[in-house]
Amino acid sequence: MTFTQLHSLSHYSFLKSASSPEELVAQAYELHYQAIAITDECSLAGIVKAHMCAKTLGIQLLVGSQIRLSNGALLIVLAPNKTAYSELSWFITLARRRAPKGEYQAHFDDLRFRLKHCLIIWLVQFGEYHITEDTRSIPFTDDFSGTFTKTFAKQLHQTFKQRLWVGINHQWHGHEQQNFARWQGLAQPYSIPLVACNHIAMHDKQHKTLHDTLTAIHHNTTVMNLGQKIDSNAEAYLKSPEQLKALYPEELLHQTEVISQLCHFSMDELLYQYPQELVPKDTNPTAYLTQLVQTGAAKRWP
Repeated sequence: MTFTQLHSLSHYSFLKSASSPEELVAQAYELHYQAIAITDECSLAGIVKAHMCAKTLGIQLLVGSQIRLSNGALLIVLAPNKTAYSELSWFITLARRRAPKGEYQAHFDDLRFRLKHCLIIWLVQFGEYHITEDTRSIPFTDDFSGTFTKTFAKQLHQTFKQRLWVGINHQWHGHEQQNFARWQGLAQPYSIPLVACNHIAMHDKQHKTLHDTLTAIHHNTTVMNLGQKIDSNAEAYLKSPEQLKALYPEELLHQTEVISQLCHFSMDELLYQYPQELVPKDTNPTAYLTQLVQTGAAKRWP
């Protein structure tokens, strides 16, 4: 079985993960995954270390980010090529600049107009957010499969078409079978494929205690007082192929391979590019810099 892990938070997602990018990549390699995506929240901070580790081990690395929109929708954005990476980088910069340090603000219109080449995985969370037709967030307690959610599914499909998936996250929680039918009902009218998309916050389940401690620090309380804010089990770790087969239908596992095959971008493609518009056509950057230095020196020390 070939499998690509598509939703992985490293400790660069502050206080939300108990593993480093290198630990996640190395564990994915040990489990014989085809690829792994590092998708820190509105950040690409862990990508370089993940890339160096993946390059050493010979496993494919997918570059992406987890984004929570202002309307409550949770998305994974992946960069399949260099153009998409540039789009995602600018998107993150824009979202961070809008908010105080340590926060971000991203709207659906940002996706529509700025992410023309990225792949989108929508992580539908039933009963948690009310997704409306505009880009504002409205908390609610109603059924997530209502009119507003279906409208948002239609908007996503119209915008991203063949670049959109609905991500399924099975963590052995209650009502997952019931939710699976609702995921299908949401995706089928628009032929949006479902994909296995485990939420990962640690490379090994032995890190659950550390993860709980980080969660308590994040909420400024003790582990004992976390209540429902604490993960109910230790399932947010990288699982073996056998465990994944028990969790997901074969087609959902296959879709992870489809996505990895669409992603060709490597951090090795990023080289410093001198802005050519600053250099006259009849010279090169080094010669032009030399000329500017000589001209400046003549003015300063006549």
